[in-house]
Amino acid sequence: MVLRRQFSNPAPPPLRRALKAYHHLNLADTHPLSPPRHHTKRAVHLSPAQLDALLSLYRAGANQQDLAMKFDINRLTVMEHVKRARIRPRWRILTPEDMIHAINLYQAGQSLEQVGDQLGVNAETIRLTLRRHGTPIRPRRGWKY
Repeated sequence: MVLRRQFSNPAPPPLRRALKAYHHLNLADTHPLSPPRHHTKRAVHLSPAQLDALLSLYRAGANQQDLAMKFDINRLTVMEHVKRARIRPRWRILTPEDMIHAINLYQAGQSLEQVGDQLGVNAETIRLTLRRHGTPIRPRRGWKY
């Protein structure tokens, strides 16, 4: 009897304890281990008629962002079609008046993105223009100085 008390284990075996704990879990409140899959967008193939329309609209002055939205393609794809058609791409070049306006807007507290939106160019174009003209660029929010 003395031996029996020392070597007996009144607790359930580990596997039975784990199963019991598992059944008591509330799995409705938990999140899946992997994030939900995002459906990737399939490549849009333009028909020859659509491609002709895209190129004629580009030649007529439509910008790449508007064309990308109209044909449901990426703006870089628009420029690839333009390049394949051997059409000279249009780039928005800042005039000296635009540069002075950009510097004034930026120094008044607007962000690079806001200034770019007002002038119709990318924020990176504004940043490069400001640096070229000696205007100090403010650090971004949240960046360590």
